[in-house]
Amino acid sequence: EEDDDMKVDIEEDENEPELIYPYEEVDPLNPLPPASKSELEDVIKVEDMVESEDETIPASVHEVGKSSTAPFF
Repeated sequence: EEDDDMKVDIEEDENEPELIYPYEEVDPLNPLPPASKSELEDVIKVEDMVESEDETIPASVHEVGKSSTAPFF
């Protein structure tokens, strides 16, 4: 009976999906060196293109008419 149980366990393991990691594992005690400074020189500084104005936006006002308070039948 124990042999049958072992076979079942092996078959279940074969059906499990294999985990695949698309990235390279990095040793936490030996991390990759920082990016080179030349990469930082290629970055272009972008200024905020939206001009902010101190414009007051009026709140939307909805008038409640008599028909909107009528009960629905």
